[in-house]
Amino acid sequence: MVVALAGLAPGAGALAVLWIVVVTNAFQLLDNSDGAMGAVAAVTALGLAVCAIAEGRPGHGLLLSVLAAALTGFLLHNWYPARIHLGDCGSLFTGFLLAASAVTVHTRAPGEQTVAELFALTLVVLTDTVLVLVSRGRAGRPLLRGGGDHIAHRLRKVGLTTQGSAVVLGVASLAATVVGLQIHDGRLAPVAALPLALAVPVAVVLLLKVPVYGPASRRRAPRARTPRSTAAASAPVDLARGRG
Repeated sequence: MVVALAGLAPGAGALAVLWIVVVTNAFQLLDNSDGAMGAVAAVTALGLAVCAIAEGRPGHGLLLSVLAAALTGFLLHNWYPARIHLGDCGSLFTGFLLAASAVTVHTRAPGEQTVAELFALTLVVLTDTVLVLVSRGRAGRPLLRGGGDHIAHRLRKVGLTTQGSAVVLGVASLAATVVGLQIHDGRLAPVAALPLALAVPVAVVLLLKVPVYGPASRRRAPRARTPRSTAAASAPVDLARGRG
């Protein structure tokens, strides 16, 4: 419905549907550490609100501004140690609203400008998703199984606190959002997003070096062979303990 109401061509509409699904789930994946998802989503919502107002869409601007304010209020209670959490329903709703609004707001912009802006506005969540998929694929772990292998977890592994990890993600999102707004305003060409695109694989490679998984398998100590007579004598005790 979002794509149909935006009036996109079939090819662009299919890409928009794929992008909305990816970004929606990327925000859900980012909801893994106190303050992380709230900080990034609040910054993204505020940036999209500015874009909507600049495009003459006051309704979308108001909606995104309210979302940014709500996320900021939520962040006060989600800051470490968190008293409330978004959960899957809250994070998926937030991700969908941001992704769908981004598509609707940028329908009038040229294709290369739209791609550059949307990439900049969602840089942090996309980087986290790529990192998790690559990390789990290399480790042979199920892609859909949760784990402590996200950016926030790795930042804590290198010495940052939970609050510090959220601040780093929020600042990174703010910097990328500013670039996106400059592109939207015409002060920067779409090619200005290229350094951000190059920063993603560099960040993924560096973060992959942070160990987050335990050993794939632990060798069990060999059991000592028990003489048959001893084993027979101890069988009633083992049965009494429920070990067979």
